[in-house]
Amino acid sequence: MTVAATNGDTRDDLTGQVALVTGGGRGIGRVFAKALAAAGAVVAVLARSADQVADTVDLIEGAGRRALGLAVDATDRQAVERAVDRITGHFGPVDLLVNNAGVWGPLGPLWEVDPEQWWHTLDVNVRGSVLCARAVLPGMIARRRGRIVNIASHAGVFRWPQASAYAISKSAIIKLTENLAAETRRHGIAIFAFHPGIVTIGLTDQALAMDAPP
Repeated sequence: MTVAATNGDTRDDLTGQVALVTGGGRGIGRVFAKALAAAGAVVAVLARSADQVADTVDLIEGAGRRALGLAVDATDRQAVERAVDRITGHFGPVDLLVNNAGVWGPLGPLWEVDPEQWWHTLDVNVRGSVLCARAVLPGMIARRRGRIVNIASHAGVFRWPQASAYAISKSAIIKLTENLAAETRRHGIAIFAFHPGIVTIGLTDQALAMDAPP
């Protein structure tokens, strides 16, 4: 993540900042967590799988950086709030949140997929992002600084037949980003939606392994 340096150049330097990456136990979330640590941030990694979280933390600490792993379901409001309290007590207030936790959801025509799985996709992708943003924003607003990066997708702005739950959840993420950016700008907070492209890790690997229509 590039920030402006005092000499007018740009450099990747997050020294002294606290970053929180959701869905950081594997895939592109792990890539984000490692990159933020390499840029100097101390990184809290949040995901449901304790083993995967521990692996990410080991990789970061093995590179001489500091990390904290938290096995948390991003859709659980109380668990998210407790996790942010723990991060704050361990490292200090969160300066940067990467809302990366997400799932593909069911693939197929809307009338054929399980509606519970369909809604679960929105629960993880949208509710999880809302809860994590809501947990860190009061501290950011009090300090009048902070950044939130919501992981978006091409699916959020174009039609993705057979993947309606995922596409609609990412469209909601983009609109959430726009609204949060407008609400928080006067408090010194910056909110971004970022589309990382198609990368052959994480959700893309899962999609390729699915028994689904082309």
